[in-house]
Amino acid sequence: SIYFSQNIILFIVLVTITGLLLVVRNLTGKARDLFLTSCLAVIVMLIGGGSYYAANGSRGLCVIYENTRVIEQPFSPYNLTERLVDRALAVFDGVVNKVPAQPLFLVLSLDKLQSPLTLSGKPGPGQSRYSAALQEMDEVLGRFLKRVRGETDGENENLIWFVSDNGPNLEALSRGEGGSPGIFRGGRGQIFEGSLRVPSILHYPRRLRG
Repeated sequence: SIYFSQNIILFIVLVTITGLLLVVRNLTGKARDLFLTSCLAVIVMLIGGGSYYAANGSRGLCVIYENTRVIEQPFSPYNLTERLVDRALAVFDGVVNKVPAQPLFLVLSLDKLQSPLTLSGKPGPGQSRYSAALQEMDEVLGRFLKRVRGETDGENENLIWFVSDNGPNLEALSRGEGGSPGIFRGGRGQIFEGSLRVPSILHYPRRLRG
């Protein structure tokens, strides 16, 4: 999914409300996915100043939203990551070219490592499906970062924060389609370190060295 806004206060309010929605436990499966996606889109439209673009392809839901409007149904998940990056770059370039000094907050959530894996190509010799999906995501993300960082990376004001939402899917791991928690116990959906300890990388060379 992609969320973008030129109003930072809007983003903070949105994240707070979305966090409250995530505690909803009386809905499961399709109902919960559709409820959360729809609520986020409605919140953006009610508050104003932001825009939301997302796809929900889990558990049989194959819908792409733009704010409160369904723009494609069904859709193919196999090139979804590439399409999300293309859309994010279009947003970034549009803001930079129109009002270069205007702040922009852009959240880009990629689905490439979600189970079941959707590969654009075939794994290489001896390569697992998970490794191939990771390589595809790395290449697409690299294209996005190259544009956002620009030619003079150390001089621009773009803060890039890369973070995962949770640890590996242990059920997918048993099928050879998941990551590994390494030395930690547990995985996605649990309260152990294997679920809660995730990568978090900040790239802000203008302000943070090293």
